[in-house]
Amino acid sequence: MKDALKKRGDFNIILVDWDKGADKDYFQAAGNTRLVGAQVSELIRFLISSASGSPSSPEKFYIIGFSLGAHAAGYAGTYLKDNARMTLGRITGLDPAGPLFTNVRDARFRLDPSDARYVDVIHTDMPPKSGVFGFGMRNEAGQAHFFPNVGVKQPGCRQSLAKLGM
Repeated sequence: MKDALKKRGDFNIILVDWDKGADKDYFQAAGNTRLVGAQVSELIRFLISSASGSPSSPEKFYIIGFSLGAHAAGYAGTYLKDNARMTLGRITGLDPAGPLFTNVRDARFRLDPSDARYVDVIHTDMPPKSGVFGFGMRNEAGQAHFFPNVGVKQPGCRQSLAKLGM
């Protein structure tokens, strides 16, 4: 994705590798999303305060997060809003993780439309309405939602409970 973005325009791209925090069992990794989000928001605050020449603003920042990373992006937006009175420009949640996040009512603890000026979500692994397990979140967590193949099963993809440490 980084290479595709570079071909599309002149962007500064920062990749967040939180492999050590996400390479635990799923429950610990889900808990680590809050810390990762706070660290990303601190980096954004630092970059804005250190900008020389033309001032930067949080509206110019766009975070893309997959699965637990989508919720970490939401935490970054919430943290900036609550602690620095800044609002991110955009978040794209790529199949936000469902387990431990689907029934969370408090928007501070999951991806939510208020985390940025614009939040869009692509759902690709939701549980079907029949209740069969899926790794993605069924909740609408943004202003715009996309549901390829009805957002449930994607051709050529297999599920593995081993990914969750189960």
